[in-house]
Amino acid sequence: MKRNRIMKGAPLARVAPLFALLMILAGGLKAEGPEVEAIDWLKRSQSALSDGNPECARFAVHAAKAKPMGARENVQLSLVLFWMGQFDDSARYMRRALAVDPAAIAGLPPLASRMPGADVGLRLNQLALRAEADSEMCFLTGAMLLIDQDKRRALAFLVRAEELAGSDTQASRLSGNSDDRSRQRGINSLRAGDWTDAARSFAFAALDTPGTAEHYAGMAIALAASQDVPMARKMLARAFDRYAGERLLSWLHDLKPAPGACASAGNALLSLSQPTKADLQLAALLLFTAGFHAKASDAAVRVLVADKLDRFAYDLKAFQEQRGLSADPAGTDNDTAVPTPPDPPQPKPGTMDDARRHIRRADYDEALKVLDPLVIAGAEPEVYRLVFVVLIGKGDFLDAAVALQTWFEKASREDRTRLNSLRDLFGRSELFDAWHKTVLNRRAADPNAALPRLVNAWVELTRGRYRTAREELLVAKIELPTNEMVKALDRILAEDAFLQDVTPDGVPEDPSPRALQGQADKLFRAGDYQGARRAYLKAAEADAKLAYITLSLLRCAFALADYNDGYLRLVQLLDEQQAAMAEGKAFQLLVVDGYASAQVYAGHLEALRKHCEQGGKDGGIKLDAEAWALYGAILMGESSFKPAAAALANWKAFAPDRQLNSGLLRLLEYANKRSG
Repeated sequence: MKRNRIMKGAPLARVAPLFALLMILAGGLKAEGPEVEAIDWLKRSQSALSDGNPECARFAVHAAKAKPMGARENVQLSLVLFWMGQFDDSARYMRRALAVDPAAIAGLPPLASRMPGADVGLRLNQLALRAEADSEMCFLTGAMLLIDQDKRRALAFLVRAEELAGSDTQASRLSGNSDDRSRQRGINSLRAGDWTDAARSFAFAALDTPGTAEHYAGMAIALAASQDVPMARKMLARAFDRYAGERLLSWLHDLKPAPGACASAGNALLSLSQPTKADLQLAALLLFTAGFHAKASDAAVRVLVADKLDRFAYDLKAFQEQRGLSADPAGTDNDTAVPTPPDPPQPKPGTMDDARRHIRRADYDEALKVLDPLVIAGAEPEVYRLVFVVLIGKGDFLDAAVALQTWFEKASREDRTRLNSLRDLFGRSELFDAWHKTVLNRRAADPNAALPRLVNAWVELTRGRYRTAREELLVAKIELPTNEMVKALDRILAEDAFLQDVTPDGVPEDPSPRALQGQADKLFRAGDYQGARRAYLKAAEADAKLAYITLSLLRCAFALADYNDGYLRLVQLLDEQQAAMAEGKAFQLLVVDGYASAQVYAGHLEALRKHCEQGGKDGGIKLDAEAWALYGAILMGESSFKPAAAALANWKAFAPDRQLNSGLLRLLEYANKRSG
């Protein structure tokens, strides 16, 4: 059969219509009855995929339609989607297949015999680029590598999937022996500098296979790097009891742990006034593993001076000589110990508003850094809700479910049932959809698991989709009948007010930036300036080019008497209006708009004037240049040119030369001209 040109350089756009057809058909997998020739459709799809024929997608859909929960059919659909580059959906169908039959991919022929061989490497490379921080992509990569009979690399991806997800039963089952998983996790932790997790992981690996020297050596490195030298010596002695010569040294050479701590610990042992043989052995091990080969060789020589029959020191010297490993890393001084890198400066504690800003951009790592110190006894309930959102975003589902239930127990009924309470946290609908997809993927992976259903029931409740929420809660009621959140949700959804699905009054389900700006305008008119500023910031993060957003933030700062921030917004507005190159008459600053009454605005303006003219100790004018600039610009917006000229003159007199904004200078020039 003639091979389709698409995989010889033609763009993937040619496959897109087929994928659209696939999704349309897949949506009705259970709507129609099974087809008679399901086995034939499966074989046809397998044959077409091996030939690189895009028809394999249509055949795979027919096969899955005939047998929606068939393991072989779902594996084939996953392979087809993988070949087409549709990795998210490929992972979903692979999980469905493994949920039906955990051994669904065991013994399958390699990928090169299932699809065009030239495409396999391309797709695996594309998939690996997404796998670094995505648990589903790690899981799919591991599964595909297992089919391709590359267990060593598959294990690394499956362990990474477990780490990202917090707990992943399918990835754990695929990765095989627990000692392999624990060792791989220990290696990952050493490379990341997480010494505590590395020691724990290698300890689990040693419990599973106590005859492996590498597990005890890994513990010794982690313990020494965390400055527990006595226990590190004991673990190294156990490693030597199981020592297998070059195998251990090759493993150490490829280990490449996080730099700094290992070398520092090794140098500290060498600098002891009377180091024991065990101290020197541990120093040699640490320095060799850290890549300090000259220092490791010196340590080995000192071991041999103490015991010329020491096998480890002899083997280490021979290993380095055979491979030409004789130098320390560039830039190091062999006569001095490598200092431990200084601790980075501690950032200022963040607030929940900081965490919300990170969540709006789906920056879950930064949000978690802010929230982690806030999770203390007596913390506000909102902290746990934000932690839940962040952990779902990071794929840590079990801890997220715990955080949600903790929040639910503490939250008021109004907060539990507030519409759009989740969607409003995100700046764009696509970010919320991606976040929600993480919940749906976990739910699809194990349809009978209670926690994913419980979590999604509450998500659907916040979206006003009460019927779906009740359906989701059914499984949770069976599996977790005594759970307090399950019982509370069941009571809420049984009330008359929650029998029919609703659309939030005046607030679309996926608020656009303009809708967010409209909400902020309402808050501002109501006098809630702090709430308005938060809402404007949400709108700005969703669309930085939103009309009048800078002016709106300036008005909030002015009303809140935050004159420093008001000045910064003014400078930004001058840049947007290109005031430095335009005539002063083109400047627009209608701060008076948006207030409930002119009297309210006048009161804020008077407060700014008093702030500017407040007398100092000598009775003179307070030298607050930024406030004078803001006052003068607001007066310019009112066409009050003479007082504006006086205010801007004070700004120029008091501001350092480096702060003489060219746009403000043009305004001063124009105000002087108009005031005559």
